[in-house]
Amino acid sequence: DGTRVLTSSYDKTITLWNFLTGKPILNIKTHTKDVNSTVFSPDGKKFVSCSSDRSIRIWDSATGSCLHTIPKAHHYELNRVCFSRDGSIFVTTCINLDDINDHVRAWSASSYELLHTFEGHTDGVLDVAFSPNNEMIATTSFDKTVRLWNSKTFEPIKSLTGHTKRGNLVTFSPDNEYVISASEDKSIRFWNIKTGQIVSSFSFPFVITSLFTSGNV
Repeated sequence: DGTRVLTSSYDKTITLWNFLTGKPILNIKTHTKDVNSTVFSPDGKKFVSCSSDRSIRIWDSATGSCLHTIPKAHHYELNRVCFSRDGSIFVTTCINLDDINDHVRAWSASSYELLHTFEGHTDGVLDVAFSPNNEMIATTSFDKTVRLWNSKTFEPIKSLTGHTKRGNLVTFSPDNEYVISASEDKSIRFWNIKTGQIVSSFSFPFVITSLFTSGNV
């Protein structure tokens, strides 16, 4: 409804705020370690959190009650969660640095069952995004690649290479034509999704910590 904001913190809490008053509505402390990411479902009725305690928790956004907990969702700490545009699934990532390939997983938003474990990245995954048309998923990783996946079949579409250090952030352009990534190499790259080629690149004297698009980027 545009009046609420979610935050998660290293102090193990999740806070739901009234955007208009700036006052907290709910403050939840159930995770036992850092809460690294939290996100509303598209209809705003639920939100999902993931933590360094390896759990995923699904919450009722009206009452703050926990609807479901997925313990040990990955083999290492979770760092990002993202809902599909239609709210049917959510995807989590983990920064697993060993040989267990569970860096990205998709879950049912209704039954909370594991739907798929993505195979392809060779190192921990730091960010995930759904395309505006809900047809693709993008992930970026310590392995320096950006990978595109079919959001229905979960099959790999492309692996994009060019960053020289780990990929920290990833998003799509509003027209679904480009994927945009930011890396520890202090660059932002724009990739043509159809060709997989870099169409533009910007370098900075610092590491980019946030990445968003607006309008007809």
